[in-house]
Amino acid sequence: MNFDDSSWNVGSTPIRYGDGNGGTVLDDMRGNYTTVFMRRTFNVSNVSEVSALNLNVDWDDGYSIWINGTLVHSQNPPTTHTYDATASRSHESGSFVSYELTNPQSFLLEGRNTIAIQVFNVILSSSDLLMNPELISIAPDADPPVVTSITPPPGNVRDLSRIVVEFSELVTGVSASDLTINGRPALAVQASGAHYTFTFDSATLGSATLAWSANHGIRDTANPPNPFDQTAPGEVRNYMVVDEIPPVITTILPAPNMTLRELQEISVTFSETVTGVNAADLLAGGTPANFVKGSGPGPYHFTFDSVPSGTLELTWEPGHAIADLAADPNAFAGYSWSYTIDPDASDSTININEFVASNRSGLTDEDDEASDWIELFNFGDTDVNLEGWSLTDNPDNPGKFVIPDRTIP
Repeated sequence: MNFDDSSWNVGSTPIRYGDGNGGTVLDDMRGNYTTVFMRRTFNVSNVSEVSALNLNVDWDDGYSIWINGTLVHSQNPPTTHTYDATASRSHESGSFVSYELTNPQSFLLEGRNTIAIQVFNVILSSSDLLMNPELISIAPDADPPVVTSITPPPGNVRDLSRIVVEFSELVTGVSASDLTINGRPALAVQASGAHYTFTFDSATLGSATLAWSANHGIRDTANPPNPFDQTAPGEVRNYMVVDEIPPVITTILPAPNMTLRELQEISVTFSETVTGVNAADLLAGGTPANFVKGSGPGPYHFTFDSVPSGTLELTWEPGHAIADLAADPNAFAGYSWSYTIDPDASDSTININEFVASNRSGLTDEDDEASDWIELFNFGDTDVNLEGWSLTDNPDNPGKFVIPDRTIP
């Protein structure tokens, strides 16, 4: 460290010939000598503030580096560090490589420090040499990562199947199992910078506790890394999963706005299980149905006595008690529609062309089962949509077999 280098030449890096640009060119090196010695000093005002020391270096062919007399790093060094030594193997320059110099506090000094480098060519006649080093110190980071936001925030929510977590900095080691709802881990997690999106099964209605697993491996990128503290205040979050969506009608048969020769039954299906459905809730031209049958979300089959001809409005009794099963039940808001009742409406152009009442070895359905079947034929000139049509073998139950949305050309 106390070596007198006052007689040495002074130059800037990169030290080179045959490779690179700028710096100090060694025009006389090829064929004359194989090694180059470099020294310089640098100051460290507080060694405890250096948690990591990185070497970024571009070189050709080998080197050894000492800091304050301690050998801290080598690439392709010789067996002995003599003035005429050669690199143990060749290496072409052209890009920087970063190396971490471990435990820098063991060789750094307060105040003045000396770095010494010996550079080696692979052979005396080599056509090139380059040494371009850089030391980068990294200050210690003792601050652990924290959660800066969670979406949705704690409180009443409709759904907890997707939770977005934002950390205060980049972190590593995040797994789906790190975040739990009522002890159940997430199904998947996707990262985008410091944002992590966790996907869960839909939480059941009621209270839900969002918490981190004690066995998580979440760390920041400091050197050394700081673990995320899942026990920090506020890291257990409480929600109440509530149902605030009222039931709606998903299917009405016969379909609204149809022209019918008569109307005896209407089938209504809701978006979810409902209670409080009574025959008197559905009004045809102001007259309530005389019977209703159904459960859950439906279908609910409302039957009517004869209805008048003309435009027939279907409405719901304003005082109905139809609601879902939420802890605070959501009432059905109602819905109105109409039909045209015309006893003289023209007959359909659809005929039953053929049927099989006991199919054992004939055509099979989409489930490859030999079901009974009928064949319908449209003898008209226009397509006919059969949605809301039905088949029955019981005059008292005209909507026994409802045909889905199908069109016969």
